[in-house]
Amino acid sequence: MYNNTAHSFRDRKLQILSPFFARNQSLSLCSISGLLCQTPGGGPPSFISIDPKSCGVPQPSLDFLPVSVDIRAASMRLLCCQAQTNDKFYYICNHVTQKWKKLPKPNANHGPDPAIVLVFESLLLNFVAEYTLICAFVSSDFDRATKFELYSSKEDSWKTSGDICFNCRKLVPSSGVHINGVVY
Repeated sequence: MYNNTAHSFRDRKLQILSPFFARNQSLSLCSISGLLCQTPGGGPPSFISIDPKSCGVPQPSLDFLPVSVDIRAASMRLLCCQAQTNDKFYYICNHVTQKWKKLPKPNANHGPDPAIVLVFESLLLNFVAEYTLICAFVSSDFDRATKFELYSSKEDSWKTSGDICFNCRKLVPSSGVHINGVVY
């Protein structure tokens, strides 16, 4: 009699360790497990579970970051947070894995309440989490004008856009949305 238990375990282990398996799993598990929310005024963020099977998200959810933060934007599994300290540095993090990155200081002063969009599109063969952070902020050079600055994770740098929106409506903090390749 042939015992293939050890052989099938080895095959299964190789399949699980494959980066394709992990990537495929992250793309196939897209249901909403809960909501990450924060009260205005800088209270600590909290996770509200929707799915009774979801667990493992620590409370308060962002205690692993080195400073207290305000949540500014989210895209799929990534969050953009801004330090509540005077330096206002941005952090990109995954609150489930507790991995984070402090972004370099922007070139421009984004003011107290920039409108921010985090663009992260997870592609099947994209094993590196590349993302773009788009910040719209009130111009200090022109009245009733909005400027834009973009951070690229691929280049690990900020670039100020040459585009300026004149006579724009008032910026609404945390209002940006990215859908199907378009930022609103």
